[in-house]
Amino acid sequence: RIQTGGGDVIGVPSPGLDYDARADQMVAWVGGAPYALDLATKTWTRRSGEGAPAEPTGTGTYGRWRYIDACNVFILVTTTDDVYFYKNTAGP
Repeated sequence: RIQTGGGDVIGVPSPGLDYDARADQMVAWVGGAPYALDLATKTWTRRSGEGAPAEPTGTGTYGRWRYIDACNVFILVTTTDDVYFYKNTAGP
């Protein structure tokens, strides 16, 4: 079941969700620490959320959470003044 360990991701409206090609994982953000979905085991794992905003905006995240392959980093934009970066895996 894809929902194993990912109730927070599945149960919230409009999460941020994008594919990390280097890790072969779907990575989601719903506030606080991101979640990574291992596609082989279909299990969600909560990652480190140090420095992450605790809550999404009231309108949801949608496309403001994106993976940038060239930098191996996720970008999260919560307001015009607040932009965050998240590394799911090590490396450039």
